[in-house]
Amino acid sequence: MKKILCPAIAALLPFASSAIAAPFNSLDARAMAMGDTGVAASQPGSAPIFNGALMSQNAGDETVSIILPNAGASVYADEDALEAFQNIDDDEYLDNLSAAIEDFEDANGDIGQTRQSARDISVATSGLNKELSNLNGKPFNVNAGALFSVVVPTELIGVGVYADTQAVIETSPIVTACDTALFDKYTEVADNIADASADPARDYVSECGDKVYDGATQKFIDPTNTNDDESGENEETYLTTSIAVAGATISEFGVALSHKFNVNDTEFSLSVTPKMQEITSYYALPSLEDLTDDDYELSDTLEDNEKTESAFNVDLGFAMGFLYNDALVVGLTLKNLLGETYETKKITKNQDGSERDCSEFQCSAKFDLKPQARAGVAWDLPLGFTVA
Repeated sequence: MKKILCPAIAALLPFASSAIAAPFNSLDARAMAMGDTGVAASQPGSAPIFNGALMSQNAGDETVSIILPNAGASVYADEDALEAFQNIDDDEYLDNLSAAIEDFEDANGDIGQTRQSARDISVATSGLNKELSNLNGKPFNVNAGALFSVVVPTELIGVGVYADTQAVIETSPIVTACDTALFDKYTEVADNIADASADPARDYVSECGDKVYDGATQKFIDPTNTNDDESGENEETYLTTSIAVAGATISEFGVALSHKFNVNDTEFSLSVTPKMQEITSYYALPSLEDLTDDDYELSDTLEDNEKTESAFNVDLGFAMGFLYNDALVVGLTLKNLLGETYETKKITKNQDGSERDCSEFQCSAKFDLKPQARAGVAWDLPLGFTVA
């Protein structure tokens, strides 16, 4: 067994500008252990997904190589975002806010209860605003992949047949300015009521026009109620903060062909890999209330917004050996030469059924499956070590 010495550099792209970062390859266990350096160092069995030319360059004495199957996964999350998610879940800000508003209504002139419930409203809204600011735009990313392949590696004609599935799912909180202003106003009004400096007979609204306190009834408006509340008391207040959840699954079936050429005593290997692809995308935009609702199922929403497309594509590979017995290998691969940009289904309705303004909110996600190039170097050292 070869021992591995490798510098590993991992780049995980955040969810930005509604773009999903498609992975370069399936998460091959050996390549991951070597810093994702399979372009020059992969074994013949996984060569079709990294660099098909290695089927001829690294043919050796193998007659057939089978992977049945290989799977891997990686997870990335912002540390501050994870802590904020945990705090929101543990502290139950929305539930506490509703309970405090109900206590405020039940005070019936009791000054002590009125001021205490107002302070509870302030604590809930200021705490939630703080955690939402820590969440805003912070990504959570999961990549997974699985590979099955049968390869006959020869210098004359290397042949590889493979089936490969890559999946990526990314989430990003979208905290709206109106919700930030809304919770700031709740905190301000609640603090003023707690210290008796507010006028209890006037209306208070946020900068975006969301009603926070109704002077006629001398009650706070509960923002966690939906707009279709039969009482109609909450028709002017609506939370718009949501979590964008986007995912894509790219399934491929390909046939890789390679050959080792000798031109003027210079040997190098080339490969071509035609492949069929099935691209399935998913998108959901659950609100804060959705995520705290025990009846809400994110998986059902993603399934409802599933979209599947098919495409034909091609990969090219190059490999060349140097030094004695080709101990040093240089590889280059060009993947997905027929590039395309894909978009998930659009979510155009708000929680209350009204039309969503897609110029203000993120209504869909896009991801690129465009040409990608990657080069690599692998050096087989004595005693079975490989540096890549």
